[in-house]
Amino acid sequence: MNIFLVQLILFCFAVFMLYRLFLHWKKEEIDFKSFLIWIFIWLVFLLFTIFPKIFEVFMLKLFFVRMMDFGMIMAFIILAYITFENNVKMRNYEKQIEKIIRSLAIKKKK
Repeated sequence: MNIFLVQLILFCFAVFMLYRLFLHWKKEEIDFKSFLIWIFIWLVFLLFTIFPKIFEVFMLKLFFVRMMDFGMIMAFIILAYITFENNVKMRNYEKQIEKIIRSLAIKKKK
């Protein structure tokens, strides 16, 4: 498999993800701030896919040997951030549910 085919597959995937992102935003399942963050991430991914030579300057300055190393580290950084934000939101939801259940239990007891 040559590099052009890989680039084509990654390009199609990024365009598909941008389309799905737009649909979720239109359905108001995500807020505008999240929408902008994800647009930025997928546009950088597209840029990275179409013009991989642009990032060679950054790779050399950061001492990465291969482009894949750079991509994997960026993916881990993004996944770590998403995991952290997800954890914080889940804890907030747990607190809200606990507060609702307590208020319902107090009302039921009265």
